[in-house]
Amino acid sequence: MTSASGRGSGVPSILPLIFFLIFTVPVSLLPEKGGDNSRIHSGKLLQMFKSGGYTYLEYESDGEKFWAASKTVVANIGNTIEFRNPLAMKDFYSKSLKRKFDLIYFAGMVRAVGKSGGLSPDPSNGMMGGKYTGTEKKAVEVLTGSIKKADGGMTIEECYSKKDELDGKVVLIRAKVVRFSPNIRGTNWVHIRDGSGGPGSNDITFTTMKTLIPGDMVLLKGKLLVNKDIGSGYKFPVFMEDPEIVKERE
Repeated sequence: MTSASGRGSGVPSILPLIFFLIFTVPVSLLPEKGGDNSRIHSGKLLQMFKSGGYTYLEYESDGEKFWAASKTVVANIGNTIEFRNPLAMKDFYSKSLKRKFDLIYFAGMVRAVGKSGGLSPDPSNGMMGGKYTGTEKKAVEVLTGSIKKADGGMTIEECYSKKDELDGKVVLIRAKVVRFSPNIRGTNWVHIRDGSGGPGSNDITFTTMKTLIPGDMVLLKGKLLVNKDIGSGYKFPVFMEDPEIVKERE
């Protein structure tokens, strides 16, 4: 496998979205485990350089050289590094870096083996188990049956199970904010849960210009969009754009 070499300045505008996707897109939308997206990657760190707040790393594993990029790196050249569940991008060309990567892994965090520093939790826990919520200090737990469905509204599970008939229709959802990612592609991205559903059907993403805090109870009214394509090969099975939002007390 070949790898690109050389240095440059600037960061591709797609990188903020990539790092958002790593921790927010349901696991079923990411490449399957194994192969280019094997669960834990490790190897000897050969070189690294920073550009626009990100660190690019070249490392060697089983006699092959690879590239990775991360916002947070706790390692030095010569260390054996590890990172978890990256997003693999093949034939990735960065205009700002003026280089093409045959393959590059975008990781939430990279650290030296044996070093502390908060290796990012398994994204499957973040999306499916409610234990990883990004930058907020405390995880937001939403227990089954803990949130009452809005009068005339839908549960998140119902939005998934009836998505084909609800596509393009206005729905009402009461839920709790479990993740808030500001200023990505000019808007804020929010994940909500109401305690219904299971892996792959318990979380809805929506965009808004409003600022919310993980733990906020909200009542949403907006159009439900099915298989929303946001580019770069990613689709949300259920999505909402700029719904009406009313904050409620628990």
